[in-house]
Amino acid sequence: GCMSSGVVRARGFSLLEILMAVAILGTSIVVVVGHVNHGVMMYRVARETVLATALARAKLNELVSPPPGESVRTGTDSGVFDEDQRFSYQTVIAEAELPGIDKSDLPGLYRAEVTVSWTHDVVRRVHLVQLIPEKPVEDKP
Repeated sequence: GCMSSGVVRARGFSLLEILMAVAILGTSIVVVVGHVNHGVMMYRVARETVLATALARAKLNELVSPPPGESVRTGTDSGVFDEDQRFSYQTVIAEAELPGIDKSDLPGLYRAEVTVSWTHDVVRRVHLVQLIPEKPVEDKP
């Protein structure tokens, strides 16, 4: 037989090819983990915002529904929710002021505000406002 002279190339990957593959894989993993962490953080913020909104709504319902026979009381209040100590609230009830409308045209109309705050990396807030009459409106038969 006839022998050919020359270099026989070994099959497989060179060191450079392996290093490039590892670098690409490492970069991809870093990007994916970053996106997963961001997704987890956004989920946590959304969950806390939903909870803060529910707490604010409950507090606002307390403000706009005085006990029978009592009228709305103006003033401010603040505190921490018993249900979840991470959340604090501030409330304000004052006479309603609407742009372009004279106060005398709105007798007995009040503005109730609730702000719920909590800290997760930064201070976050949910703010709800509702206009309420001084005395509850009674249903007509």
